[in-house]
Formats: sequence, structure tokens, C-alpha cells
Amino acid sequence: MNDKRPWFRFHLLTAVLMMVGAGTMLWINTRRDYWHEPNGWHIEWGWPLRTLVQVKQPVGTVFNEYVYTVPYVSPNTDWRVVALNAVIAIGIVVILGVLSEYFIRRREARKL
Repeated sequence: MNDKRPWFRFHLLTAVLMMVGAGTMLWINTRRDYWHEPNGWHIEWGWPLRTLVQVKQPVGTVFNEYVYTVPYVSPNTDWRVVALNAVIAIGIVVILGVLSEYFIRRREARKL
């Protein structure tokens, strides 16, 4: 019998950890930070670098409540930073998978 193990094999635990890591990276990158300035609300997304900026500007009041414009993405959004955030998130998930496989295979080697 050929007992040679396939070169590229993922364990179920590694797949689950990578899925949880990817979900966490998506959650962190889509979480918004709000703050109010005189010219309206600013909304930012992104981790570790803040990237997308939306601005809601007040256009008037109705029944003593501000009415805001439809949020728009600021023209000074740097899409290279968005791509860098994606690369960092993918790198973290890959590192998580490699470390998980390393520790699982190390434990399996000790059992032999």
C-alpha cells in the first residue's frame, strides 16, 4: 500500500479556523466609525488603515430634525489603501491556516 500523504491537505479544524478568521476580517473591515463635524456626519470603514469615507451633509431641518443628503463616498478615498487592507486580511487568514496545519502535523508526528 502507498502510505504517502498528499502534499496539499487541509484538516477540518484548519478550514474552520480560516473561515472564522475570514469572517472576523470581514467584520472588522466593514465596521463603521461615526463622528459629527459642523459640515455633517463622517463615516469611515477599514482596518488596519481607515479607507472609505462617507459624508452626510445637512440640507435643512424638518420638525426640528436635520435632514441629510444621501451619503456619498468622498472623492479623496484612496483605493490603494482599500486593496492594501484586503491583502493584509488575506495574509492574516493564510498565516492562521499555515500555523494551524503546522501545529496539527507536529502533534501527529509525535504520536507516531
